[in-house]
Amino acid sequence: MCKHKIQKKRYLSKNNQNIKRIDFILKTFPKAKIFIPFRSPLQQAYSLLTQHKRFVAKSQKNSFIADYMYWIGHTEFGPKYEPVYNKSYKYKDYFDINHWLEQWYLTYETCLQEHCKNKNVTFICYEKLCKSENYWNDILKYSDIKKLYF
Repeated sequence: MCKHKIQKKRYLSKNNQNIKRIDFILKTFPKAKIFIPFRSPLQQAYSLLTQHKRFVAKSQKNSFIADYMYWIGHTEFGPKYEPVYNKSYKYKDYFDINHWLEQWYLTYETCLQEHCKNKNVTFICYEKLCKSENYWNDILKYSDIKKLYF
């Protein structure tokens, strides 16, 4: 039996695809604290479109990039892009900002409907977090994550 030298009680994961795995994560780790940051729709859509274009261009020069991103499950942009919500969406051109705006809407609408009442899930406004030191303190008040820091 393999035993790890260091027994950890906490794990931090920053992965865009985790938004599709919230139910699984909470079932597997019932005490998990999940923070879902969201940005203004236009800013996030533009950022994702920019990343998409960048990874498509880089993958044209080196096909390993696309394969590697696919193998590790990062299909949120690039040549092997898979929309988070691929059922009943209107904007199918992945180089159109409207596609990324629609994905933002579908993602957060679904996420809010499914998780807004769960005490282990906290939605965090990115712009507010950047502008207000008190906002982070407010977030800590509403979750016992503050134990990590104090």
